[in-house]
Amino acid sequence: MTPLDERYLLGACIGRGGVGEVHIGWQVALERPVAIKLLRPELTSTPAAVARFEREARTTSMLNHPQVVTVIDI
Repeated sequence: MTPLDERYLLGACIGRGGVGEVHIGWQVALERPVAIKLLRPELTSTPAAVARFEREARTTSMLNHPQVVTVIDI
């Protein structure tokens, strides 16, 4: 696994979508597995794509349902 911002370890990609990739991850401080969604590298220099990605994370973080992932960090 590759360190990501000293807080997470980034593993293999397990899915790709229109703007993001989901990876297996590990949260170092709490010693637990996580899923990590990253903006696709080719879109990181596109302000509209970055804004949409952040807006999606904020919106998803407001949901509380057993069928929706819990957002723990952005």
